[in-house]
Amino acid sequence: MRLTHRQYHQVRLIGNAPRQIKTSSPFGGLRNHLPLWQAAMMPRTQTQNFRQRYDALEQRRVELIARLAALGEKAHANPAHGRARTLLNQTFRKASLVQRAAVLEAAEWLITVLDKASMLM
Repeated sequence: MRLTHRQYHQVRLIGNAPRQIKTSSPFGGLRNHLPLWQAAMMPRTQTQNFRQRYDALEQRRVELIARLAALGEKAHANPAHGRARTLLNQTFRKASLVQRAAVLEAAEWLITVLDKASMLM
């Protein structure tokens, strides 16, 4: 009830219904509405910790360096070879963990271009 000009009037508030949150999980937001003992039995998605992500990126970098070294003499003469090496060493080391994945993508693309160009020459 709301007091307006010395009288009580009922005020009806009209609003939007609460939105349902869509999740990619087949269980949706069910975990939040269950007792703790039931919520504990539901599957959780596994996320990698910092060290696992760091090691995975380092392993991928080592593989790309080996792939770059195996290209041959024609690729070594190409200026893009030096740029790919710079991406895999200096740029990779300066980048944050999140940016390192993008640096590796760029280096992988450049190595693929070098590989195709060396086949054509």
